[in-house]
Order: sequence, then C-alpha cells, then structure tokens
Amino acid sequence: MSVGCHQTGGFSGAGPLYLDGSTSYIRAARAFRYIELNADLQQMSALPLSKFQPISSNYPNFGIVEGPLWLVTEINFENDADLLLEVGNARIADIQFFQLEGATGSGTVIASGRGSESDIRGHPFFRFPLKYSAGTGRLYLRIASDDAITLPLYIWSSSRLAQIDALRHFAFGAFFGLMVSLSIYNFFIFLSTRDRAYLYYTVYILGFAVFLSVIYGYQSYFLPIQPYKYQGLMAPAFSLITSAAALQFSHGFLLIRKYSTSLSRIGLGTVL
Repeated sequence: MSVGCHQTGGFSGAGPLYLDGSTSYIRAARAFRYIELNADLQQMSALPLSKFQPISSNYPNFGIVEGPLWLVTEINFENDADLLLEVGNARIADIQFFQLEGATGSGTVIASGRGSESDIRGHPFFRFPLKYSAGTGRLYLRIASDDAITLPLYIWSSSRLAQIDALRHFAFGAFFGLMVSLSIYNFFIFLSTRDRAYLYYTVYILGFAVFLSVIYGYQSYFLPIQPYKYQGLMAPAFSLITSAAALQFSHGFLLIRKYSTSLSRIGLGTVL
C-alpha cells in the first residue's frame, strides 16, 4: 500500500495514512476505500479490505446512493498529534465516524462521532477529532443521504484549520454581506422607479445567496428548518426561484416584449 504525505498536499493511493506532529493538511479521499452495504460496524470491521473499492479522486462524487455508504482507511500515528478528519460536505442526512485500534479492524473503538445536516454545529462541515493510538488502526465513515454524495475528505492539524476557518468565514461573510447590500440597494431603486425588473433582480440576488448558503451549510445559522427532508427541498426550491427571477428580470430589463412578441412569450412560458 502507498504511504500518505506528512504535510500539505494530496495522497497517492489507498491507505495507510502515516500521521505525525508535522502533518498540517492532507487531501485524504484517495486514502479511503468504499462500499455500499447496509450493515453495522461489527460486520464492516470483519469485512476484508479487498471487498472495498478504491477511490480515484480527491473530490469523489458517488451520485445518489440508495443504501448506506461505508468508507475505510488505515492510519498509523508516528507520534502524538492534534489532528481532525473533515468531511467537506454540509448536505449529509446522517454521518457516523469510528476510529478503531488494530490493523484488522477488530479492535476497540477509541473515538466516534455522529452528525446530520439538521444539527447546529460550530462549522458547516463535519469534523471528527482523531485520537492518538500506537500502531496501525482504522477509520470508518458511514454516510447516508437523499442527495448526491460528494465527499472531499481532509485531515487537518487544529492550528492550521483555525487559520483556514478564519479566512473561510471572512470570505463567506463578505459575500453574503455583499448580496444583502445589493438586494437592499435594488429594492430601493424599485420603490423609487416602480420598475418591476429591479424587484425581480432583488429576488434573484436573495435567492442566489440563500441557495449558496444551503450548499455550503451556512443556511442552518439563520434559517434553521427541521427536519432534514425539508432542508433537502431548499436547494432545488431556491434554485427554481433564482432562475425564474433571473428570467423575469431579463425579460423586463431588456424590453423583450417591445422588440419580439414571440421571444417574450417563450421567455414567460419558460418561467411558468
């Protein structure tokens, strides 16, 4: 098996991951193997690694999976390190994490965690601390979702992740702040001109901002909707709202009805 890099960068193939105090950031998806199987942890830990399929991408997309998806990799700590496993997808209905001692996977569970999209978390993505253990161990992830499953997986040092979080939150905060400012500005233009094109543009901006907030997991902080199945409807719903508002804005702002009745009907028919 290939060995993982110790610091910043990607991973060359399916596990094990060698981790130590110098590890700051690893794109770890290709260190994992996967299988779609409705089973519990005891059954999965008894399953040979040869039954699992390798992952060939740092950002794997499994599409819509009907049953639970299990991922596994082996890890080896060369010394104690403060590390976390991050699953870079906020749109997961249920995720479970297990860290086991022993290369065969039959050892004791020394760390575990669970989460779902509807949870209020300190960060939109799912994060699980790794516990130092001498020798080779295994990591298992069990994932269930009604949406297409995309799974960027990273291993971070806590200090490096804190720096990235500060930049990430600043960037998203600046983006959402800009979207709100633009929507307020265009709404006041609508009030002063009574041109409905600006109202549609306002709806488009807000719809697009909410759509991205759902995709990146920030929606739960200002629109906490329960349960998960209703949250799952938000992305397609606001995608449609955004598209309809954009078409209406283009139709009115470009004066399509004035220049072509047929194109105007086609545009309005598309919205309907």
